[in-house]
Amino acid sequence: MFINFNTFRKLKLTEEFVFFLLAVKSEDEHYIENFKDKEKSLEEGYIKQIKSGDYRLDKKGKEILNKLSKSDAITPETEKLAEWIANFYKNKKGGIVRSLPNIKKRCQAFCDETGFFGNKTAILVASFINDCYDKSSGLSLEEFMENNPRGQISYVPENMFWKPATLYSTHFNLDDSPLWQYYINNEEYIKNEWKKRGIEV
Repeated sequence: MFINFNTFRKLKLTEEFVFFLLAVKSEDEHYIENFKDKEKSLEEGYIKQIKSGDYRLDKKGKEILNKLSKSDAITPETEKLAEWIANFYKNKKGGIVRSLPNIKKRCQAFCDETGFFGNKTAILVASFINDCYDKSSGLSLEEFMENNPRGQISYVPENMFWKPATLYSTHFNLDDSPLWQYYINNEEYIKNEWKKRGIEV
C-alpha cells in the first residue's frame, strides 16, 4: 500500500496505529492482539468487533487509510503513461477519450492503491490493451473472445482504471477496476511479463 507521509504527519498519527489499522484490514490476528490501544480504538470508532469476536475497520479507520493512500499530486510517470494511453485510444477504432485529466487522476489512484508504479503499471496497462478487442482486427467479438482467454473490451481509457458502480460513486474502489480484475485473473501471466523485463515481483 502507498502511504502519503505528508498526510501521515498532518494527521499526527503514530506508526504503531497505522500498522494496527493495516493489520485489522488484513485480519492479522497476532498484531491485533498485541496492540496496546485496541480498546481505545474500538471506543473511538476506528474499529468494530463483529459477532465472531474478530475486529474489522469501522468508518473512521477506513477514512484514515483512504486518506493515507492518496497522492498529493500526479507523478511525472503517471503524466507520461496517461498521455500515451490517451493517444492510443484516440487512434483506436471506437475509442473515446473524454478527459485527459481524468485519465491521469484515475491512473494515479490505481497506482496509489495497488502500489504498482512506473514500468510495473505501464506493462500491466500494455498487456491489458493488447488483450482488448479491436474492431479493426477483422474478427467478430465472439471470435476474439473464443481465441483469447484473457480477452477484454475497453473503449473509454479512464474506465480501465476505475468504472464507477453508480453515477453517485465518487471514491476510487479497486473492486470496480477492470484493470485490477484483469491482474487478479491473470496474475501469473502478468508477473511473468514483469520478470521478462527485469522487474522485481
